[in-house]
Amino acid sequence: MAIIRPLLGRLTQGCIFSCAVAENYPGCAVHGFVITARCDVEQDKFPVLNYLPVVRLDDWFERDGFDIIKSRLLSDAEASILGVMKECALPESLLNSQTYRSIFESFFANTLDKKFKTKSDRFLSLLERLELISLISEDKSRCSELYSINEKLSSNLLKELIHQKLSGLYFLSSIEFDGDSTGYVILLREVQSIPRTLAQLIASGLDRDEASSMPYHRMISFDHAPFAMPIGELKSPAVEHVLQTFSTLFGRIGLDDPPKSYVEEMCTRRPRARG
Repeated sequence: MAIIRPLLGRLTQGCIFSCAVAENYPGCAVHGFVITARCDVEQDKFPVLNYLPVVRLDDWFERDGFDIIKSRLLSDAEASILGVMKECALPESLLNSQTYRSIFESFFANTLDKKFKTKSDRFLSLLERLELISLISEDKSRCSELYSINEKLSSNLLKELIHQKLSGLYFLSSIEFDGDSTGYVILLREVQSIPRTLAQLIASGLDRDEASSMPYHRMISFDHAPFAMPIGELKSPAVEHVLQTFSTLFGRIGLDDPPKSYVEEMCTRRPRARG
């Protein structure tokens, strides 16, 4: 996805600028991807400039990515444990009154029942994995450990992100002309805005000292860059694809899921035999 050199003095749709902010990324370098209509910018008809935050992949790993992989790891481990319970004819309803650990102690630990004995090591391994995930998920400084628990799930998550299949996110390999390709993520669910006056200043280049005397200190951040300025521009049709993905996300119609019991019942249906 090609990034072209931006024109200084112009901050239009598809431009990426430095010193932006994002709600869940304090202390991180954040950039802004402009989504305000190109015609409004060209004709100077916008009271505020809307943008989507763009964060580094490494920072995304430790925040939104951390929450997603944690959820998937927990779901995978719990599904595997439930599979073992089903093989041993233990009802899922046991979890209404017992923990996974107490179920292990009651049915699998030191058992003489062959049915449970053959599954004991498997259950214990899954239980320890589940407990490890829960422990690590309370401490984001152990982020790398979390991603190492299940390499397949971690790789699949990255593939979904890179192929634009992860809802609410858009992957860019680079954000600067001739810049690095270490990976960046557009946060499609978080629309930010800055007043037109500030947007015009950023378009021409705004330094920290100049901004310090203006009422904009909460709208931009100079923690990781000395200048707020355009650094890249996404070429067509890539910019239209980002906007299409963004509009689909907010324009979709959500419906309630059918009851789980109904889905399970319907999944047992088969075609009637003819003749």
